[in-house]
Amino acid sequence: GYWISANPEKGKNLVDAAIRDSENALYYDPKNVIALGNLPIIYLLSLWSIPTTSGKIFTARKAFVQLDDLNFHYPNHYMTNLVRGLYYRLKARMVSLSSESDYDNAIKYLDISINQSRNGAKNMSSEPLAKKIYEETLKTTAYFKESYQDFSGAISYYNELIDLYKKENKMDRLAENLDNKIRNY
Repeated sequence: GYWISANPEKGKNLVDAAIRDSENALYYDPKNVIALGNLPIIYLLSLWSIPTTSGKIFTARKAFVQLDDLNFHYPNHYMTNLVRGLYYRLKARMVSLSSESDYDNAIKYLDISINQSRNGAKNMSSEPLAKKIYEETLKTTAYFKESYQDFSGAISYYNELIDLYKKENKMDRLAENLDNKIRNY
């Protein structure tokens, strides 16, 4: 929602609704993995629109508390590792919050999530989210590596996305990722 630059109020409303929906889901099912994973992601994404360092720190802390709750219920789940990776990815990109190990931690947890969700998607997991998480985590990791000028690392993720899109006959996404791969050569 925060990426809607033409209408920032609409973006804020989408984020607020996502928080409300996740909190409602947790009210009815305190172990709902989607809601538990959604809350820290929402807080992490909202960091980009918070103007003050103290606001960023408090929001990052909310994300970390929610991540702890997710980790408590699902310590080795692909959603937990995705959120861990995103936490370190966003932390690495924010000077006021970053530490030296954030990039490596981000890649470590994103890779774990990729492997877990890839296995879930290939094994026709009963969790329909596994396939989507696999795809999105590949894209996120490729872009993250690219933004740190690790172009050969980014290409390996783009190659996996290209194979996925060929297999699923998703030509628009295939073309986009071929373009990303070419840009990194």
